Amino acid sequence: MGTLLPELTAQGLCCPYDHGTLQRESRGLICAAGHRFPVVAGVPVLLRQDVEPSQAKARSAWQRALCLGAQELTTSVATATPVIQGVHPVVQQSIVGTGGNYYRSLQGQLTRYPIPYFPRCGTNSERLLDIGCGWGRWSFAAAQAGFCVTGVDHDLDRVLAAQQIAQQLGLRISFIVADLRYLPLRPQSFERIFSYSVLQHFDEPSFDSAIGEVARVLRPGGLSLIQLPNRWGAASLYHQLARGCRPARDYEVRYRAFRTTQRRLTEIIGPTSCSVDGFIGLNAQIADLDLMPWTHRLVIQMSQRLTQLSRWLVPLQYVADSLYFESCSPTKPQSND
Repeated sequence: MGTLLPELTAQGLCCPYDHGTLQRESRGLICAAGHRFPVVAGVPVLLRQDVEPSQAKARSAWQRALCLGAQELTTSVATATPVIQGVHPVVQQSIVGTGGNYYRSLQGQLTRYPIPYFPRCGTNSERLLDIGCGWGRWSFAAAQAGFCVTGVDHDLDRVLAAQQIAQQLGLRISFIVADLRYLPLRPQSFERIFSYSVLQHFDEPSFDSAIGEVARVLRPGGLSLIQLPNRWGAASLYHQLARGCRPARDYEVRYRAFRTTQRRLTEIIGPTSCSVDGFIGLNAQIADLDLMPWTHRLVIQMSQRLTQLSRWLVPLQYVADSLYFESCSPTKPQSND
């Protein structure tokens, strides 16, 4: 279980600089151009060092990976995957960042993993890439829905936690540490690509770069499903007003108009449709009702009912807080005419 490095290499893992083939060596992985990358507990850390990272953690992840990889070589034994009892400490500590304020009372108090219902079903032959997987909640959900899953994130500690949890849950999932703007994957490697509550943190150039990578690694006829906040949702408006309607800084959320986002995804990936994921906030999941205090349950259930209603009252999309954008990669090259 956990990360499956030989399978990843066979299925399209490559150098993030030039997409060259990677070979295993004693210190990790190396490409023909001489770019070297550490491997920590079986997780390849494929971060570029010639570009400014999208977040500071990407730089610290590289330094930490070098230290951990050196420790593994010193002991001549790869770091063993710890046996986790109960909910992993990384999840206990980061649940508010993952799920938002609805989960604040659960920090350090989780009795089970908050794994959502995946919005689509798949088969073991369909390869799905979870972009910005974090500690793996959507990777686990996709694996349970039947997909063959690879998770990628820039945060080494969370990815290592995801690997340990996958083993704990008995799920066969591969994980990679990489910059989402420079995916170390060959073109047309995946039938499905998924991202939830990640790309809204990227400024426009980084957003376009990440979406361009989605288009590159998606197979012709493949589908991407990307969740993003809507500028005109009630909770979104509240947060924009709370920061004085100033432009987002650093890793703050960018609230984009959904028609603008839909057009951009159509231009870069392919024809894109939009559907409602939720109202009155982001990230709270109906699958987690049993974990929530009763007041939060009422809000989440209301969001669920409004989401169902939006299938018939399409204008509700304009005031939803959380939206799904589903894009289809063209089966033939797009014409420039």
